[in-house]
Amino acid sequence: MDAPVVLDDIELEKRSDSLVFEIKRRDGTALTEAEYQALRQPYQPFPGPSPSADHELQARLTRPYKICAEGDSWVNILWPISKVKGFNESFVDIIEGDRRCFVNNIGWPGDEFSDIVAKEQYKAPIQSGIFGFFILSGGGNDFLGGRSLARFVKPFSAGGGASDPWAYVRKDNLKAIFAEVAAGYQRIIDNVQAWSRNTQILLHGYDHAIPRPGGPWMGTPFSALGYNASDPIAAAIIRVVVDEFYGLLADFDRRESGVHLINARGCCTGHWHDELHPDKSAAIKIAQKYLAKMEEITPVA
Repeated sequence: MDAPVVLDDIELEKRSDSLVFEIKRRDGTALTEAEYQALRQPYQPFPGPSPSADHELQARLTRPYKICAEGDSWVNILWPISKVKGFNESFVDIIEGDRRCFVNNIGWPGDEFSDIVAKEQYKAPIQSGIFGFFILSGGGNDFLGGRSLARFVKPFSAGGGASDPWAYVRKDNLKAIFAEVAAGYQRIIDNVQAWSRNTQILLHGYDHAIPRPGGPWMGTPFSALGYNASDPIAAAIIRVVVDEFYGLLADFDRRESGVHLINARGCCTGHWHDELHPDKSAAIKIAQKYLAKMEEITPVA
């Protein structure tokens, strides 16, 4: 029988070409999502146990806000494993600390958005009919960080020194990227609405990230394209692209009943842990926005 996994045996490593992580034991073997969940919580949330099997879980299920969370490292940064790398809790971890909330966090920082769409790991939790809310975070890997930037950002020399950030963007390429991301969101939204029509879907579009010289997600890729990562034009490019992503998500908010867009822009100003992740103060601000929306949708006395 394999030895049990312990927190001290886990290492977190960023892939060089994306913003997802690889999670390994110190011997180099991969840690599975199931093993992480077993470490993180001593019960198996779904499918549910018999009524007498787990009193702690049954108590949590009486809480008014029951939430399934799926997505990338903004949802799950593998806390507390990631603490040794200097990371803080995600905004979903903060929400989970609210005594009104029960959270089944199936997010995994090793998943790209295409993985989330294809795997449909949210199917069993959502089909249980238990969850009033579904938090979805994804798509950032398609336009932020690593080689994804090179897909739509022109070399610095091609911008001609313009002050308009759009002069440095391959608009057709970005449009194609966002079309693919939108199709993934539509598939997930359609699934959730078909499997549990009363579940409210909560989206966000990240924040205006700031490239840093030598930064692994944006600074280095920008430098490879001839930019000085500290030049305001690099941050301006990211700003307009993030705003464009919010426009994409706002379309779902407008036309899909039960879909709500949380505007996280500004929450991370002065409070970035690194180029792409909120620090704890920012995570708390984002969590408060989610909690406020849940209170608006389902007031609790």
